[in-house]
Order: sequence, then C-alpha cells, then structure tokens
Amino acid sequence: MLEDRTPYRDSYRFFDTVVAIRSDSRKFLELFAGMYQRFRVDGRNQAQATYYVIAEDGVLVVDDEILIFDDRESLVDRAYECILDSVVARIRSHILVHAGVISWNGQAVVLPAYSGHGKTTLILELVRRGFKFLSDEIAAFDRQRRQVAPFPRNLRVRPGTLALCGHTDLPSRSPSSPDSSSRSLRGSGPEGPGRHFAPATSWRDKLILDIERIQPGSLGGPCPGGYVIVLSNPADSRKGLDEPDRTLHIVLERGTGGLVQEIQGIAGVKDVSSVPDVPLPVFRLCIERGALVTPRIEEICRGQGVRILNVIKGGEHSPDFQASPRLEPLSSAEATMELIRRFRGGPNSALLQQEHQGSAAQLFLEVADMVSEMECYRLLVGRLNEMADLVCDLVRGE
Repeated sequence: MLEDRTPYRDSYRFFDTVVAIRSDSRKFLELFAGMYQRFRVDGRNQAQATYYVIAEDGVLVVDDEILIFDDRESLVDRAYECILDSVVARIRSHILVHAGVISWNGQAVVLPAYSGHGKTTLILELVRRGFKFLSDEIAAFDRQRRQVAPFPRNLRVRPGTLALCGHTDLPSRSPSSPDSSSRSLRGSGPEGPGRHFAPATSWRDKLILDIERIQPGSLGGPCPGGYVIVLSNPADSRKGLDEPDRTLHIVLERGTGGLVQEIQGIAGVKDVSSVPDVPLPVFRLCIERGALVTPRIEEICRGQGVRILNVIKGGEHSPDFQASPRLEPLSSAEATMELIRRFRGGPNSALLQQEHQGSAAQLFLEVADMVSEMECYRLLVGRLNEMADLVCDLVRGE
C-alpha cells in the first residue's frame, strides 16, 4: 500500500547503514538529495530501513511510526529531521557528535558548539585559509580505525555568511561529482574574483551548497583526531566546577496536563517555565551543572504521547562576536563531557543499547579513550578573524 503511494525512491549509505526514502513528491526527494548528495547509492543496496513521505496527505512513516501533519510545510520541515535522527540512531560503526570538523596536515580539528556560536562561519573562514573540510554538522569518530571520518552533508548557509568569510563568488559547477566522496581531493583551488555565482538550491532563507562549490579542492578525508576546540559563549561558559546552570528549551507538538509538573520533578531540573507568545508549546528549563536530564524528559513525553519537535541547548544570550576571543586549555575529562552532551543517537540508539548494553558509562569511557590522544581547548568566541587566527596559530604551530 505504501509502495503504491510512493513511486519515487532514493537510497543512501551512512557508514554502516543503508536506508531508502520513498515519496509521492519528486521535489521532496530532490531537496533531500541536495543536502545529502555525497551519501547517495544506487538502489541495488539492501536497505535496512525505508522511510515514506506522502506529501499529498501530510503523512510521514519513520520506524513504523505514522506521523500526520496539518500542512505540507510542516511535513517537509519535520521529515528531514526525523529521517536523519532515525538514521544516526542506527549507526554503530561510528560515534556521532554534533560538531564541525576540519583538518590540517592530516589531523582532525573537532569543533563542538551549540547553535548560534558561529561554528559554520568559523569553519568556512578556516577552509578559506587552507584547512580541509570534513563536516559542519556531525563529527564521526570511527570506532575501529580510531579516526575522524568525513560527514560531508551540504552546507546550509546564508549568502551573508559566505560574504563574511570572503566567499563572494562561486564556481558555476562543482569540480567533483556527487558520488566522489570516497576520494580525497587536493589543492585549495582558485581564489579571488572571476568566479560566477550560479543559482543554488535554497531552502527557507539559506543556500544549500556542496563545500567543493564554495572552495574547490577543500574536501578532506579520514584522519586521526588532533584537537578538540569547544566553542563557548563567554557570558555562559565557565570552566570546571564554576560552570553555571544551563538553559534548555524544549519545543513540543502540544502540551498536556501535568507535563510541567513531571518535568519539574526530574533530578537536576531547577525550574520550568512556559515561553509566551509562540505558536507551539515551548518550555524553558534551568538545569543544574552536570545534570543529564534529556533522556528522562524524552521518557516522560513518550509516556504522555507527546512528540518533542526540537531541543535547543545554550544560554540566554547570544555571543558577542565583536569581543576579543580567548583560547583556554581544557582537560580531557571536560572535553569528553562536552562531546557526550552533544552525542547524536539518543538513549535508544543501537550504539548505546547494543554495543554498550545501555551503559552511558561505557560510552563515556570509549569517547574518553579517543579524546585522550587529542589536545583539548575551549575557545571563548568573539571576532571571526581573531578566532581563526587563534586556531591557525595553535594547529599550525605559528
């Protein structure tokens, strides 16, 4: 029945996981392919999961769960997130962390950061300066080879971000084909004027661009981990035991009676309040430092049949990008915790449940073992050029 309603099909390989996406909308598949073109494979690969997107009826089927949306726009927004969340929860060969990754001289530089801390902008500036690009979204730690692997999802950037990093002109065509992700391309490519900005795929207010189109020859390959540099807001971040309480915003599809009270009762949650004047229920949580509350919140929401649409971590204030940035040493234990906080996959992931028998402590130890071979720092963000200078001086030994 679902196959009859979804005549269009694409397949993708994400490390050890192959999935298929079927839809009645060719446009939806084209946009998904625009984001993940380097992960596409032919349909002869056996898919471990199939996702169905029926745009006409606003129906999304993910992991045998049927989600129904009132309008096509909401369906499209959620489909991309739900499919990626399901995919990363299946991967066991790599530990996936929300972070950007670049490399220099065969060593990976992992840049964990929450949204709004300038991660993508900094990565684009460093790529312009000759660093290789591995990802601006997910750091993939290869568990067997003990390397950091590329996760070259196409970037979603505003034109102003490109201009800020000096990428004012783009080549009309990428020098590499969509299936060339297995090759490590060399050379930084041409710079300066003379390249023409061709029409690019866009979604919302952002352009969807392959890094090779922005900076030809910049896609890097797997390499050992060299550095962990955590991007932090000076207004929110403190080191070690001086770290302040954290803020967590949870966006839900709907509210239910007693939900706030249950969340308020979680150990480590100091306060829960509702954000006014927003179209969907949004709760602001004040979390004690070091408390891990997200798995318990997910459990409560599942018990009440409420879907979590988004979780936004970070402080109350946006960073001041006109301030002077600072680079400070970070202990391996602190860096490991920063990565664990950004672990992609969740408490029910195959990696955690099947590889580590549900033990978060075992996952922590595996990540800590990898981090022990890396130099760790905290970068208190500020002016872009100065942040890039600090990273270059550190990594290049200048």
